[in-house]
Amino acid sequence: MQLIPLYQAWKESTEELQRIKEEFLNTGDPKLKESFEQAKEKAEKARDAYKEASIIEVDGEKRRVIEEEVLELMGGVVGDRTRENKGDIAVVSEISFDQALDAKTITEKSKYIKYFKDLKRLDCYNTQIQELPELPDSLRLLYCPRTQIQELPELPDSLEELICDNTQIQELPELPDSLKTLICDNTQIQELPELPDSLEWLYCNSTQIQKLPELPDSLVWLDCRETP
Repeated sequence: MQLIPLYQAWKESTEELQRIKEEFLNTGDPKLKESFEQAKEKAEKARDAYKEASIIEVDGEKRRVIEEEVLELMGGVVGDRTRENKGDIAVVSEISFDQALDAKTITEKSKYIKYFKDLKRLDCYNTQIQELPELPDSLRLLYCPRTQIQELPELPDSLEELICDNTQIQELPELPDSLKTLICDNTQIQELPELPDSLEWLYCNSTQIQKLPELPDSLVWLDCRETP
């Protein structure tokens, strides 16, 4: 669930509640009392929805976190990040993993990635990561070449670029309809899944693919050299 819309709904309903309260205090109009009670109930529900969505479990203990706290939980896993302002909240939109970390640390800590609800780009290039975590629904680019990954998780519907060349991947999951770029060369992939109509760039050279699926009309570039 997206935290930003929930926060904005809470903020707007609270502001409306305050407006009605001030009008009631200034005018004493009894008709506003019912409006105030309704606005109060709405604000409380919006607050509860936001707070419930922001609770995660860390080491068996439930706690409420914001993205900066999540970054702290991940320790030194994140080598770089980009932040964007959305209303009153600064959200993390890009994350790059530190290439110097060992496989166990980076794989274990990466489970917190799913809590970055506005993440657009995830960069795991040339790291020791062996398994990708659950991915946020907002992700547009997944960049994980030259890693030890053998399997990809379910891909979000928002994904536009999937770059997973030079990995141990043998099979791709279902590709989202939004995907425009797929680079999976130098892998053990034997068969491609159904290609979305949105796909424009496909690189699958140096794989075990013997037969391509039906190619979409949107495709502008195909590279399948050095395949059986």
